[in-house]
Amino acid sequence: MKKFIAITISIFMIATTLVAFAEQSKDDRAAKRAKIQTKIEELKTEILTSQLGFSNATVTKLSAIDKKYKDKRIALFKEGRENNKALREALKKEPVSESELKSILKVRSRISDKMISLKKQEENEITKLLSTEDFARYIIFNQKFKRQMRGFIYGSSKDRVKKNDSAKTKK
Repeated sequence: MKKFIAITISIFMIATTLVAFAEQSKDDRAAKRAKIQTKIEELKTEILTSQLGFSNATVTKLSAIDKKYKDKRIALFKEGRENNKALREALKKEPVSESELKSILKVRSRISDKMISLKKQEENEITKLLSTEDFARYIIFNQKFKRQMRGFIYGSSKDRVKKNDSAKTKK
């Protein structure tokens, strides 16, 4: 009986400690995310000025345009994620409701249209700021930069393939 009480108390203490660390880690994650975002912006600014030859004023304006549309982009991504979740849930139901699926797919199409419209608005503002050649170089830069950032965060696809291949050969 004493062992049971001791184990119960130990589990309770561990659980309360984990909850305390979880709360603390949420704040830490937000602070780390903000710090990383700042470093990414600094790196992007450095590359745009040194490699593409944009002036600091131009980079500041590009950054302002990006920030202007960022919240809208994030909101649309979240809406899209929720829509995908609703779609998965609707497909799990038996029987599958054709009208419900059509409704969810219609919302999905609307979200996609909004995202395209938002991207066009952002590009229109950027084209007013940059020459055609600079705009083309900026587009290519953004694609490469985002790919590299995803690679740093998630590991490059080549690394994932190697990890998966090595796991298969170990079996």
